[in-house]
Amino acid sequence: MPSINGTGCCLLDYICQTDISEPELSALTSQETGDGGIVPEGLVLMEELSAFSGKTEEEIRSLIIRKASSVTSNLGGVGIVPLIHVRQMLAEESDKIGFCQFYGMDKTGETLVKYLEYYNIDTTCFRKKEGYSPETLVLSKGEKRSFISRLGVAAKIKAEDIDKSFYKADVLVYGATALSPLLHADLDSLLKKSRDNGAINFVLTVHDFFSEKWSPGRPWNMGKSTKTYSLIDILIGNREEAMGLTGEKNFDKSVERLKDWGVKNMIFTSGAEPVYYYVNPPLFKNKEEGYFPVPQLSSIITELNLENTDGDSTGCGDNFAGGIIYSIYKETKESGNKNGFDIHNALLHGAASGILSCTYKGGVYKENMVGEKKSLIEKIIRLIKEKQKTP
Repeated sequence: MPSINGTGCCLLDYICQTDISEPELSALTSQETGDGGIVPEGLVLMEELSAFSGKTEEEIRSLIIRKASSVTSNLGGVGIVPLIHVRQMLAEESDKIGFCQFYGMDKTGETLVKYLEYYNIDTTCFRKKEGYSPETLVLSKGEKRSFISRLGVAAKIKAEDIDKSFYKADVLVYGATALSPLLHADLDSLLKKSRDNGAINFVLTVHDFFSEKWSPGRPWNMGKSTKTYSLIDILIGNREEAMGLTGEKNFDKSVERLKDWGVKNMIFTSGAEPVYYYVNPPLFKNKEEGYFPVPQLSSIITELNLENTDGDSTGCGDNFAGGIIYSIYKETKESGNKNGFDIHNALLHGAASGILSCTYKGGVYKENMVGEKKSLIEKIIRLIKEKQKTP
């Protein structure tokens, strides 16, 4: 049976409608860069906020939830959201999609398991461990959002915790492993096992808080050394992350540095700006480098005629990656080959998935019926082709 497995970041987002300028919360706000306080429209780790404020993690969590006018939860994470996108695109097809990570002995953990089971994600390697489950408190007021992330037991997973069965898949996704530093430190060995088992591997990047904390301004860690890059089949992230990976302050220089380190296929987004791509045979049909134009969001959304388009950009990058992964996986499934892929078709799927994610809140689209998201994505792809005259 065709299959995909993933590991990395899987957490629960708690959307808290609250104002960080409120006195008790403003006391938790950052006063200078890197001090561990809440960063307006940025992200801070809960453990750092605890050290900054002198409050326990539970005291901070309770305070924020108590001050919020409303709290809703969504499934999130660079590791899991792309896989759920693939599941929804496969609709009624029975392909196995599994996820490997730890979750804690708390209600958040119970909710994570329920979400994964609801979306038909195999949880054989999703294991309970003593401690807190990973979560993010999203402090939201209007269009402004600030994030407090608690990694919990997800930070404790190591390479030896990944079952041998994990590698026996057609596609393997390593999503934001930098947030699980012990696992990330062994990423080279994970990627080598992927290659040895004939799987196509994707590495999805995230802002590496640990590298920034331990070695500010220097290239972020990727496995044991920069040799890890040559083991990556497809690298996906955004331009800021590309510069973080290399330690460069210029995106073009970052790309050249990554090429020097052995990256053969990479894709980097930049919000509504054109998507940079660089790909090579044999994985892709041709050697190509360029920028894929992103269509104007408003014009596409208008033509979709959706009842509700009150969304945000949360999970846009995750869904873009999910679109790329689905396109590659679909070609593999249909042809039986793991090379010669069409980068333009992959980018169309990525762009369409990112556009749709801006019409709803959170990273995961809530379908009313199986195949609903697939139908919408196919319509968006047709609209993009019409506007860009893409062959």
